Amino acid sequence: CPPGTYNPELGEGAACLPCPAGYFCELGADAYAANSCPLGHYCPEGTEFSTQYPCPPGTYNNNTRNRVGDGHERRVKGRCH
Repeated sequence: CPPGTYNPELGEGAACLPCPAGYFCELGADAYAANSCPLGHYCPEGTEFSTQYPCPPGTYNNNTRNRVGDGHERRVKGRCH
C-alpha cells in the first residue's frame, strides 16, 4: 500500500484503507496502532509519516495521537515539544 494507507489483510487484491486520524502509515503498512502521532505534531486521516504535520510556529501539543491542527496551545518557555 502507498504511504498514508494500510492493509490488514494479506493477498493480492485486498484494498488499502486510509490511515485513521491520530496515526501515520508509512509505505507498505499492514497496521497503524503502533504508529501514534508524536508529540508536537498532528495527524489527519491519511498521514504518511510521523513528522508530516508539525504544530504551527509558536504552539505546541503535549498529546500523542492528535488528529487535527487546532488542539495546540501557545508555547510556554520550557514546555515546547
